[in-house]
Formats: sequence, C-alpha cells, structure tokens
Amino acid sequence: MASSNSDKKTRWGYIDTSGIFLFPPRFDKAFPFSEGRARVKMEFLQGFIDLKGNYIVEPKFEAAGDFHEGLAFVCEDNHYGFIDLDGEIAIPLSFSKASDFINGIAMVESEGKFGFITPSGHLLADRMFDFTGIFREGLARVQVENGLFGFINREGDFQIKPAFEFATDFNSGFAIVKFNEKFGTISPEGNFIIQPTFSSINALKNSPEFPGLEEVLLPPLFHEGLTIIKEGDKFGYADVNGKIIIHPAFAEAKPFCDGLAAVRSSLRGKWNYITHEGKPAFKTKFNEASDFHDGIARVMIME
Repeated sequence: MASSNSDKKTRWGYIDTSGIFLFPPRFDKAFPFSEGRARVKMEFLQGFIDLKGNYIVEPKFEAAGDFHEGLAFVCEDNHYGFIDLDGEIAIPLSFSKASDFINGIAMVESEGKFGFITPSGHLLADRMFDFTGIFREGLARVQVENGLFGFINREGDFQIKPAFEFATDFNSGFAIVKFNEKFGTISPEGNFIIQPTFSSINALKNSPEFPGLEEVLLPPLFHEGLTIIKEGDKFGYADVNGKIIIHPAFAEAKPFCDGLAAVRSSLRGKWNYITHEGKPAFKTKFNEASDFHDGIARVMIME
C-alpha cells in the first residue's frame, strides 16, 4: 500500500546548477547561503553549516539571522547577540531583540529601549532611545525621553536635534515631520522643505508641493533580461521589448537567477528548473524549490 504525503518526511538541502545535491538533504528547513554559511533548522532549533554541510554551530538557537558583514544575530533563552563566521560569540547575548548588520550598524532592543551598535558592540550615541527607525540615506530617526523625534547620523551624533512630535524615515531626500501640531517636510540638514502648515499627513500628501515617494523597495521587474508574464492562468517569460521568449505554459514560475528559473506545470505538481530557452535544465524535480544564488539553490524533497 502506497504511503500518503502525511507519512513522508520533508527534507531540505542544497543543489548546484546541474541539479546535484551538494550533500544529502537532511534538514527540517534550510535558508540561503550567505558569506559561505547557511542557517538550518532541526526540531525547532537553528544552527549554521558551511558549504560542505558541516556544522559551524549545531542547532541550538531559538532564532537567528543570516550572516551579514561577518556577523549573524542569534537568540538563546530569549537573549540576542551575534556570532562570527566561526560560530564564536562576537557580541554577548544581552539584548531582547536584534537585527542584521547593514553598512556596519545593527539595531538592538534592551529593557524596552532601542539603539544601534557597531560590529565591536559599541553603542552609537552611547545611549538607547524610546524608539528608533532604520538608517535611510545616512540618518535614523530616534525618539527621546520627552517624546520628541530627531535624527542621528552614522557616528551617533544628532544631525537634526529632537524637535518634532512625529517623524518618518528619510526617503528621496526628505522626511515628513509634525511640528507644533502641523505636518511638513524637512531636508537632511533639518531645514523645512514644505513648511508645517498641514493638519494631517493626507492633507500634506495631497498638496501640490508634495513630491511623492520613490518606490525604492520594489524588486526589479526584469531578471537576466526576462520578466514573468501571464496569459489566462499560465505563466511564461518575455524580454524587455515585450517579445514572448518562453510561451506561458506553467502554473507557477519564479524569476531567472544564475541562468535558471524554477517552474511547475500544475499547482500540486513538483518543481523543476528551466533554461532561458525554456528547456529543462536537468531531470530531477522537487517538492519545493527556490531561486539560485551564487550557483546554489535550496530545495525540498519528501521521502
């Protein structure tokens, strides 16, 4: 009697662009490789492996992030800190929350306060804040004890002193602020671009003076010169001129990366990878498949 899917175990692993497993798939969950390390999960705990599948740190963390700039945040007993590429503790687990390092700065939380640290664990501005945004365009909004918002630079100094009842992160060269109960916009130097004369953000955004926000967070539409298109309920690929390169024949399709794209013919079918010509890259198919990055893709099989 054939076994049902409920009787099978899922196993995640990693393949190269020829469809060969780098090492036997054995993880409950696998995450992308970053800086030669990948985060994996076994029985609700996370650890890290190298490109040969050897553990750098065996699964013991309740939560973890991928490596960025040589460091990854990890959590044990609800305490967050950072490890290095060798799996050694680089910044002690002393925070209640932590984020990835981006351009040499990570956000942390401790005892209900927020701040930023450097890779050495040094606290920017030598203080924590009631609230922090993220660094955008070289500045981060922070809220101090009196409830007012200002902006610090990457050295931790106030570039714009706390003076606002509300502020957004900078985007496209301006931030929205609330000053004396009215909304306007400021420049990175702290000068008003639009004077605070509007009673609400919506009123400000609907004004002729408001420049609008650049959609900086949207992923690129084209990958390797091709974009996903849909005809009826089927997906295919077209080039930058709109010419159909791969006829819509797939129930699901993912972007091209490293010359290959994951597709499947039916919503309950298995995934395989195709080339830019729309031909199968190899015979092996998978229950789940991710994009390739640096010649490696995460896949899941049921056995």
